[in-house]
Amino acid sequence: MNPRGIRPGSIHQDISFEAISKVLTKAPETVFICPALAGVREAEGWIQQWNLAGRAYLLPKLSQEQLFALFKRSQIFVSPSSHDGTPNSLLEAMACGCYPVVGRIESLEEWITDGINGALVEPRDPDQLAEAILAALHSPEIRKQAAETNRQILIERAADQTTLPAIANFYSQFLPETKNAWEMPGVRQIRIKLPQRVTISVKFRKSICSGAISTPSAPRFSSRCAFLLAVVIGRTAGSRLSIHPSTT
Repeated sequence: MNPRGIRPGSIHQDISFEAISKVLTKAPETVFICPALAGVREAEGWIQQWNLAGRAYLLPKLSQEQLFALFKRSQIFVSPSSHDGTPNSLLEAMACGCYPVVGRIESLEEWITDGINGALVEPRDPDQLAEAILAALHSPEIRKQAAETNRQILIERAADQTTLPAIANFYSQFLPETKNAWEMPGVRQIRIKLPQRVTISVKFRKSICSGAISTPSAPRFSSRCAFLLAVVIGRTAGSRLSIHPSTT
């Protein structure tokens, strides 16, 4: 199950647990692992409400290594979200061979073709979600083919050697000073120093760009808009911009 815990309004974990109860009536041997929900009152209530003790297990938040190990032992990844970007957890599950059953929303349709490399469902419909899970459970050959398809998709669209040059080229349009820095082997971070002791760090992980801004008055706050802020500030800073590439 989705490992990102309770996210009201976007990931419908309540629907997931209702769907679990429906799956277990037809496939009682199925086991559901639910990371990041141990000790969560709502999740404990759903376990009781749908009588899922012994078939659905609430785990604490897992380390990345533990999560990868869990994905590799699992057959299906379930995430009925109605609002999302491109979740790292989805791509990681796909990379580990899980068959994704996810919400039918635009951002996920960019990665999943229904019935080919996963299943897209109405995220607020427990019956549809249960049917998709059961269909995947009963179709090992489809799961195998989907795993091969997803591996190729990730190589072509999410691997470092594909995404990092594309990201670098895009942002270099706005801050040409960074172009040479990104072309250095192994660069994963650029620190942009601006006047008034303001530093903007931009890090790249797979296809995700994230950043942080450090100032004397605000020690640190995270923002995926950090690079765009660097563009705005950098254009006013002119030649006072200094670029510091880093492999960490």
